[in-house]
Amino acid sequence: MESYKISESVLSVEAESQTVLLETNSGQYYALDSIGGEIWEGIKEGKGVEEIASEISREYDFPITEVTKDVKALISDLVKSHLVVN
Repeated sequence: MESYKISESVLSVEAESQTVLLETNSGQYYALDSIGGEIWEGIKEGKGVEEIASEISREYDFPITEVTKDVKALISDLVKSHLVVN
């Protein structure tokens, strides 16, 4: 199972329809839309990529292959920004 965890240097808060992230080492802020926030919550809960993608696929009735690709792409961006580690 491919899983990740939130970096210890990141604070997050839900604000209206987005999740706002602060990387405390750099002082950089990031914002995730509602689906990005669901992915973030899945990571926080220790869920793997496949489980997160499956839940989103079911909830929004999107093909699992597309959702998995999108989940992996967002997580890759989060890793590059030092918000998530594996």
